[in-house]
Parts: sequence; C-alpha cells; structure tokens
Amino acid sequence: MLKNTITILPFFVLLLSFCNNTNAQSKNDENNYYRRRTTNTESKIYPKLIFCYYPIAAITGNFKIGVERKLSDLQSIKTNIRFGFGDKSSIYNYQTPSNSYYNSNIRNFVMAMLEMQLRYYFSDKAPNGFYGGFYSYYKLANFNYANYNSYNYTTTDASQFLNGGGLGILVGIQNVSLQKIALDVYMGSGMSFTSPEGNNLQCLSGVADRYFNGIGFIVGANVGLSLRK
Repeated sequence: MLKNTITILPFFVLLLSFCNNTNAQSKNDENNYYRRRTTNTESKIYPKLIFCYYPIAAITGNFKIGVERKLSDLQSIKTNIRFGFGDKSSIYNYQTPSNSYYNSNIRNFVMAMLEMQLRYYFSDKAPNGFYGGFYSYYKLANFNYANYNSYNYTTTDASQFLNGGGLGILVGIQNVSLQKIALDVYMGSGMSFTSPEGNNLQCLSGVADRYFNGIGFIVGANVGLSLRK
C-alpha cells in the first residue's frame, strides 16, 4: 500500500503543478486582455480645441468658421459663425407677399449667423467618433432690392431686414486620427422660425438657406485644425 502511494505521489504533484500553471496563465491572459482593452481607450489623446472651416458654405457666398471645445471625455461644445456678402447677387431671391411684385437683383446683401452645438460622443472619447446632440442658431439678413410693379411697369428701390432662428437635434461623425487634421460631417432637424417677411427670401431656390416657420434641417461638413492637446 505504501509502495503504491509513493509511486502515485509524483504524478499527483505534477498534475497539481500543471493545474496551477494553467490557472495562472488563464488569469494572466484575462488581465492582459483587460489591460489591452482599457489601455487602447485610455491611452488615446485627442485635441481639446479644434478650429473649423466650412468650404462648402462658400458656394452660397458665405464665410463660415467654428471652434469646438472639449468639455469632458463624452461632451464637447461647438460654436459656428457665418457671414455672407453679395452685390447684385443672383443666388438670393426675394419676393414680396403681394403677387403684383417680383423682386430680384438683390444688392448690398449682408447676413450673419451664430450657431451653438452641444455634442455627446458615443463610440469614442470626445471629440472623435460618432456623436449626437442639440443645436440652436440665430441669423439675420439685410439687403436692397429692385421692386418691380407688374401693373404700371415701374421699378423702385427698397430695403429689407430679416431675422430667424431654429433649434433641434443632430447626429454626425468626426475623425481626428489624422495628424493635426479633423474631418466632421453632421446633419440635424428641428423647428425653424423667422420674421413675417422671412418666408419670401430664398437662397439657391431655398435649398441652401431659407427663412421660414416650420420644420427645418441643417447640414454641415468642415475641415478642422487641432490647436492644442
């Protein structure tokens, strides 16, 4: 009996050692996996401030820039400003409420807009990845135009001041993985409002910019420059 015990004992010790090594290796693998998952996320360093330029806005005669500031790993706030200038512009069209008047040939057009966005990033740390959030804006325009009377065929000069705004929700995606460069695309929808005369001003047949009351939408695409980390 003692002889059998002495014979089996080495095999038992080897088996116990093998099990301990296996468990230790398994725990090490789990720790390494957890460390890789957390390190890949926590080690990413994204810019805290991004300066943005909107090249597509230039199509409608506007200069639009913005700044996005990181608030936390999940949130950021973005501020956009836009200015528009035009002289004898065919892009903008204004028509008075009266059907007897059709106004075109807008001159001395000046507009401005202030837009705010509060973003929540889902797939990564701010300001990179998919995000959703809220937007609000206020805009105004002032211009001169030719007022043509179709009854007596007379033309008179007139001026107009309009203002409007809107608020809603948005979704988008931003990529800041490139060196010092960020690419951002977003779209949103919500309520728009304007002064009573605003419904008569349209830009590019009302596709790019409109002053109106009702459900509206916004779109944006910009190139960003990382200012600091």
